[in-house]
Amino acid sequence: MTAKMKQIQQKIKTKTASQAKTLVQFQIRTFLLTYILYIVFYLSRKPFSTLKTSLAEELLLTDADLGQIETIFLIMYAASQFIVGPFGDKYGARTLLPVALFGTAISNYMMSRASSSHDLMLAWGLNGMFQAAAFPLMMKALSPWFNSNDRAKMLGFWTTCQQVGGTVAVSLAGYLASGGISIPNASDGSSSPSTWRHAFVLPSMLSAVAGVVAYVTMIEHPTDVGLKTPLSTAPTNTSKTSNTPTSKPHKKPMSFVQVARLPYLFNVGLAYFCIKLVRYTMLQWTIMYLQQKHSYDVATAANMSTLFDIGGAFGAVACAMIAEHLFHGKRMYAVFVLCLCSGVATASYGLVADFGPFANMMMLFVTGFLIAGPDSVLGGAACSDVCERAGYDTSVLTTATGIANGMGSLGAILAGSGPVWVKNQFGWNGLFVGAGCLALVGALFLVPLVQEINKDDGGGGGGGATKTIKNKGSKKRSTSKKKKKKQ
Repeated sequence: MTAKMKQIQQKIKTKTASQAKTLVQFQIRTFLLTYILYIVFYLSRKPFSTLKTSLAEELLLTDADLGQIETIFLIMYAASQFIVGPFGDKYGARTLLPVALFGTAISNYMMSRASSSHDLMLAWGLNGMFQAAAFPLMMKALSPWFNSNDRAKMLGFWTTCQQVGGTVAVSLAGYLASGGISIPNASDGSSSPSTWRHAFVLPSMLSAVAGVVAYVTMIEHPTDVGLKTPLSTAPTNTSKTSNTPTSKPHKKPMSFVQVARLPYLFNVGLAYFCIKLVRYTMLQWTIMYLQQKHSYDVATAANMSTLFDIGGAFGAVACAMIAEHLFHGKRMYAVFVLCLCSGVATASYGLVADFGPFANMMMLFVTGFLIAGPDSVLGGAACSDVCERAGYDTSVLTTATGIANGMGSLGAILAGSGPVWVKNQFGWNGLFVGAGCLALVGALFLVPLVQEINKDDGGGGGGGATKTIKNKGSKKRSTSKKKKKKQ
């Protein structure tokens, strides 16, 4: 009997180890797939910001025209953010991601054929609608594979795809627009230099291919391959530690209004409103600033601007490390401090850039480094923290992420025409000072959440969201034990 029990235990251990190994393999697979897919989204999102000067020269567009095109994109992006969340929770990432990728492929091809500002508005607005689905659906695809403790670190590394994608997209668009490759002519067999139109054709082709790959290869949930979800076995799962009824998984989907009323989600959204406006201002107008103020050509300006994204790649990872080593895992503390620092860096960028190319590039790197951490956390992990703090599982995560990102996108809308007006009134330096002040305002919106976390005893990873529930429960249990002993 003892020997049989040992055999059974050994089989259980072997099966458990095998499942853990398989889970890790699928985690890596999902991470890499979504990482690459988001880079493809960025390749089809960034060309317009890079090619504004080329478009203006060939199609006779004014700064106001360029701002309107950017604004149309951002309005569609923001509006779609609020819609895609409930659809994502209902239909899943595997179904909707290919739709978004095919849609952005069509819109980029339309951009390559545009001949007027109205054509550009229609095509780029359509692109904004499909681009809005990317981030919430990525969170939907990633979250089931990682428990709440691992998710924050994972997202710190995963969000570097924004900076990697931005760097590759800007450099590629600038290279193609400057005639970097020769395009053969089918009619007479000759070749001609590439133009800005080819900078939209290539992302269009890649997006179409990526849509097919996403539909064929994506696995949405561990249970689809016979594995247990890490969330169901994680020791910090709120469904096991919370005393509130809302901590249990909900079979009926929550309404949009119910999710929007989650405590502190509005604070996160308002902070993201400011931070995303600052980041988009730097992303969309730095190249034109370098061309107009410092007289760089389009390829040089595009390559220099990538330092903002390169710094952001390091900053997104560093944010998690800063939170762990300096703030005992309370990442909202790190976000708060980085918002303050990014405000100072952005406000002083224009002044420092006047000292020469090296100072200009250094400040672009530093500004990108400081703002990427808050941007990545507020758009992803902070939404997960808010859901867990309120006692909800990941069934509402896509909607919560869509709401926060939608509020952020409302701020980013102002990065279309807003900077044009500010630049005309106060100059380029005035624009950067105003953007820096907005980052400081974003930090102020986080004060209530930071104060609440500070009240939690021993609040650790996840910004204290999960441990808050555990500590409250443990305090109640300990007091009840003391009463029993006295009795």
